[in-house]
Amino acid sequence: MPELGVVNEQEFDTMDRAIYEAGWHGLAPLINNHNYYHGGNYTFLRCAGFDITRYDPTNPEVVQFYTNQIIIDFTASHTPRIPRSLLMRPSYVKELAPTKLVIDSTYSINAMHLSIPTIDIFSDHFYPPDIAELQSDISVDQSVNNAYIAGE
Repeated sequence: MPELGVVNEQEFDTMDRAIYEAGWHGLAPLINNHNYYHGGNYTFLRCAGFDITRYDPTNPEVVQFYTNQIIIDFTASHTPRIPRSLLMRPSYVKELAPTKLVIDSTYSINAMHLSIPTIDIFSDHFYPPDIAELQSDISVDQSVNNAYIAGE
């Protein structure tokens, strides 16, 4: 179980190697914003003691938490020291790399995100398969003229 302030470097070797290899192929993996069992933004915040039911990415304590993260040894020389709080923002990604595509990978299409001009692709995952939801997502996505990905 993760513990605040305790880093097991061996556990990061595989992930660090994947990030390193991705970098050689021009890919820049960003933090996972899902609240899933395998970790991500909310897992880190929960581990740091933040109440995620009232999560506010502009909270100075949250920003400080992300800007103080460890840069892993293997990729340190290849990874710019960009605050992770900024990497979570599509407009910042577009500012750095305007030709890169940004995916809003929330679970189902979030209507509030449809008006964000820096999001290029919307997606959804279906467990179990739901044809009606898929058709609805496609219809909504077409209304804003973006690409759509149905995962898994």
